[in-house]
Amino acid sequence: MARNFYALLVGIDSYPNPIHSLQGCVNDMTAMAEYLNNRFFQEGYQLHLKMLTNQEATRQAIIDGFRMHLCQARSNDLSLFYFSGHGSQQEAQEEFWHLIPSRLSSTLVCYDSRTEGGKDLIDWELAELIYQVGQENPQIILILDSVHAGFKIKPLLELIATRQVTAVPTQDIKQNLGQQSTNWMSPKLRYIFLAACRDIEIAKEINVQDGQKRGVFSYFLLDTLQRYSKRLTYRDLIKRTNALVRSKVVDQSPQIETADLRDLDQLFPGGEITEHTAYFTVSHDIDHGWVIDGGAVHGVQPPVNDETTLLVLFNFDADSNDLRAPSKSVGTAKVTQVLSTKSKIDIEGVKNLTTDSIFKAFVISLPLPLLKVYFEGDKAGINLAREQIKIAGLNGTPSAHIHEEEEIGNAELRLLCRNNQYIVLRSTDERPLVAQIDGYTPESARKTIQCLEHIARWMAIVNLSYPTTTMISPGEVEMVIYQEGQELQNNQIRLEYRQENGRLKSPTFKILLRNMSKKPLYCVLLNLTHRFAVSAGLLVTGGIWLKPGEEAWALNGGDVDILVPKELVEQGINEVQNILKLIVSTVEFDATLLEQTNLELPIAQPEFSRNI
Repeated sequence: MARNFYALLVGIDSYPNPIHSLQGCVNDMTAMAEYLNNRFFQEGYQLHLKMLTNQEATRQAIIDGFRMHLCQARSNDLSLFYFSGHGSQQEAQEEFWHLIPSRLSSTLVCYDSRTEGGKDLIDWELAELIYQVGQENPQIILILDSVHAGFKIKPLLELIATRQVTAVPTQDIKQNLGQQSTNWMSPKLRYIFLAACRDIEIAKEINVQDGQKRGVFSYFLLDTLQRYSKRLTYRDLIKRTNALVRSKVVDQSPQIETADLRDLDQLFPGGEITEHTAYFTVSHDIDHGWVIDGGAVHGVQPPVNDETTLLVLFNFDADSNDLRAPSKSVGTAKVTQVLSTKSKIDIEGVKNLTTDSIFKAFVISLPLPLLKVYFEGDKAGINLAREQIKIAGLNGTPSAHIHEEEEIGNAELRLLCRNNQYIVLRSTDERPLVAQIDGYTPESARKTIQCLEHIARWMAIVNLSYPTTTMISPGEVEMVIYQEGQELQNNQIRLEYRQENGRLKSPTFKILLRNMSKKPLYCVLLNLTHRFAVSAGLLVTGGIWLKPGEEAWALNGGDVDILVPKELVEQGINEVQNILKLIVSTVEFDATLLEQTNLELPIAQPEFSRNI
């Protein structure tokens, strides 16, 4: 049975006075339609395409397009809304202020929005329409190539950017679409949102072949889709598009938002979620030359004497199998200077290098001492672990994260090989940190070294600190934690279960961020769990811009839950520690590069002694 793909495409160049006309929007929409027809007809989709151009794209026509076209999508179907045109802002309703630090709602400017009696399509109205489309649980894709209007609606659209029209006075937005749901913030919605830029930037147009005007975002988005569509994840799509946009224009940063950050690794447009192998993107920057999209905030270390971070490069379309094959690499690079959110590099060995080239980069060597691990126990297990640590890096190089320490007093972790098991502990503690790995085999040893590297990356993020050259002072962004409406004062907060109606209730709290400085700052709030996971999901899209004096709530004001897993309670462990880490920058950066998943919990074991 063919999978249905419902698409509503809107392109508006010619607006009535007084709105100035654009030149590339209809071209963008036409190119998107051609791509959809060419690709999805060949792949056996049943494509249902509706296009609205210029005077056809009235406010009511767009609303009807959602209700009568996109709302036909059912479970397992795809539903796409693409808009290329003007956007604007207006004063937000008071009930949305806690979601929108600027207190300005974002709008899409329809063809008739500024004619007599006309209205823009406001962010909360768009969210209501998206909710209606999502009632049968299709995969929803939103692509907006417009300027300067950050849509922030819980939980769907916190940040959308649109092309700017001069802000209009507050309109009467008390009158809704006529059938607004009381529960339109349903968590079941599956959506992925792609935007041309962030809310304080301009989405630009460029000349392409034959002098045709195109939106720079739409042009490179489609270029990426056409080149790599077969095995392209949304993470790959936005990273390449972002790199190419930034290589051509300044002050434009394409954005991505998902209902679930795991969907970043979903194959476009609605395929399987693939295994994610973290990589840096190599591109040519207008101001800095060749760079990777990782800097001091990602833990990239500056050169130390003659040592620096070394990377191996692969073509951007390399898949997970290619990345394990040394012969598939196309060159190497070394970091020459670390900036806040990117690092300058020198590239070696790449043939036919042009400023349009994009590569995936993987670290193979670091300049600083690695995590020290002391090995002890059965020689059979130790020898296998030693062999694996020598080839744990990319393409069979030594591990870039850990090395064996000969003195336990100098080690941070301990690998105990005992009773045909690998057990990871702190150097001063007898309690396993993660699940034991059974068997002295090359595969078990490989998994053990990967586990240690996972912990090493977690510890490196915990230890990230303000660079000595930073222009941001501690306290310029204030993080306030509330429990039951009361502000908690200490940096180390102890939260306890309590009895409620005869049952134990887990503790919850809320987090507020407030920009106390006189400049806009980009904030990322990481949750580092006791299971060595790193998540950027406390803030939608992984991070948020705060203007001076603005504030924003984590999880849009929802509760942050802390649980002691049942598996630990059964072992007599009734306390866990999570770390919240606030990273602040004057430049936006990709917080998802820092993310990693949980490790398995330790399995209860009989008491054992360190004496061998």
